[in-house]
Amino acid sequence: MLISAVISNAEAVGEWLNGEPNVVKGTTLIPTFRSVGFASWLDQWGRIEYVDSRDAEHGHLLVSALCEFIEMLDREGTCDLINRLQLFQKRLKYGLPTEPTIALYELGISDRVIAQDLATSLNLTATQKKELVKALKKDRGRAKEVMEKYPSYFQKRMNELLQ
Repeated sequence: MLISAVISNAEAVGEWLNGEPNVVKGTTLIPTFRSVGFASWLDQWGRIEYVDSRDAEHGHLLVSALCEFIEMLDREGTCDLINRLQLFQKRLKYGLPTEPTIALYELGISDRVIAQDLATSLNLTATQKKELVKALKKDRGRAKEVMEKYPSYFQKRMNELLQ
């Protein structure tokens, strides 16, 4: 494993990982792409997940790692922070702006444009999936009307939700 001399405690990290404090200074190395990795220690083995620097859609992995870390701290008062971070993570992951649109996406209306159109057209405010399905059933006619302009797969999924 290569440890960069840019890290202030590179020798300590090198010794911990490799058993010896060797640090690569980089003066004779050819520059390469940087890689970002997130460590997870939920089990005894742990793991590192690397993120392709060209794929900006993996920002949600950082938020996920933060949530895991905060949960491990097991401190009082972190529940609200974790909930907020998890919502932020879903906003990044799905590219959706609101809780109702995220819930629609997770219910199988997995197209950003359709989820946003449906939420806006029906003025959906429910954030829990059960409540959202109740709201859709309450305005069943309008929900089906909005879905008419979209592919049959999504119309079928809406019919399943409305049963």
